[in-house]
Amino acid sequence: MTKELLKNNKIQIFYWLIAMLAISLPFPDYSLSSKMLGLLGVFWLFYNSFSGKKKNLLQNKWAFLAVSITFFLALIGLLYTDSFSGALIALKHKVLLFVIPLIIFSTRLHRKTALFELQYFSYAVVLTSLFSLIKGWYFKANYLGDYLYYDKFSMLIQKHTTYYALFVVLALLFYLYDFLKIHQHRFLDFFSGIFLIYILYILSNRISLVALGIGGIILGVAYSKGKQKWLVIVAFPLLAYLLFTSPHFVKRFKPDVIHKEKVNDFKIRELHWKSVYESILHKHPLIGIGTGGNRQYLYQRYKHYGLTAAYDEKYNAHNQFLETALAFGWLGLLLFIFSLVYMFWIFIREKDFLAISIFASLLVFMMTESILQRQSGLIVFALFISLFLYRDLQKSEAK
Repeated sequence: MTKELLKNNKIQIFYWLIAMLAISLPFPDYSLSSKMLGLLGVFWLFYNSFSGKKKNLLQNKWAFLAVSITFFLALIGLLYTDSFSGALIALKHKVLLFVIPLIIFSTRLHRKTALFELQYFSYAVVLTSLFSLIKGWYFKANYLGDYLYYDKFSMLIQKHTTYYALFVVLALLFYLYDFLKIHQHRFLDFFSGIFLIYILYILSNRISLVALGIGGIILGVAYSKGKQKWLVIVAFPLLAYLLFTSPHFVKRFKPDVIHKEKVNDFKIRELHWKSVYESILHKHPLIGIGTGGNRQYLYQRYKHYGLTAAYDEKYNAHNQFLETALAFGWLGLLLFIFSLVYMFWIFIREKDFLAISIFASLLVFMMTESILQRQSGLIVFALFISLFLYRDLQKSEAK
């Protein structure tokens, strides 16, 4: 009896350590996620036997490889980089794409683990947003400044606005799924959803609306019925349009001046990606510049096209696909796309519409952000995609 109790406690601790990693993501302290991952890693070492880890990992080897492909590309990129010190720094971040899938795929988990972790992550997003909003209202009421707008709000949440917008979108998709499919906390789901839409309005992140629209339509078509289905299909594009045309978004995307000409955000993005594309073609287009390779040519292209901020701040590609091609060439990009297709196929095969909506949202964010270049993006991708892949592979085995 005591032995069984200890085993159950051990399992519960392991699940809660994974949950704490998910919960830590929206909180201001970036090091908190690292600490939670460290605790999870240490516990995992003694959680099950080496033979058990090996057996589980071999059963899930293709899923593990798919999620970790960028890490393995970074390892290969060490062989031909022209900046070994820069490569080691880049590899240190990419190791998250190895460690987190390794923990997930080498362990026997309950099928509901993915939903459990996403649920508590979503609660954490609401909580951190509420605290930041209260702080912003306090500052405004006491004439200490207006922080309820875009980059000002990022000072309150102490997160990059794009990544926090990604967190908000994922949380909104969970609440929509819970509202349409589970029906257990519909009151909480509704008001949490309304609140987080207001947070998106404050963040004024355009790509988040596209991601939410696509993810919401997927869930709406999958889980709503009759007139409700058409309501969801119409509501999300309408919501996106209303937010796009709101004062916050209009102010956020005013034209900038380049070479004495006013250009809009789309033109700036076009010039940015053109600079990256020309840099890919400049040196070793098949294999790229390697992990942490010198990007001086890219920065010079930014300067050539008048992208002052991109040149001064040494911006990355702001597109995960171009980022992959720049570092690892067209061959690396092809492998990366194959891995994404494999993951998408698993989700489609198992008709896991929540996973499909989350995966689609991540892909949308990849179009305008190199999300696998920052800790927040690396962890959220590695954790949730691994958990949902594991769940769907278990479902497939049970058939």
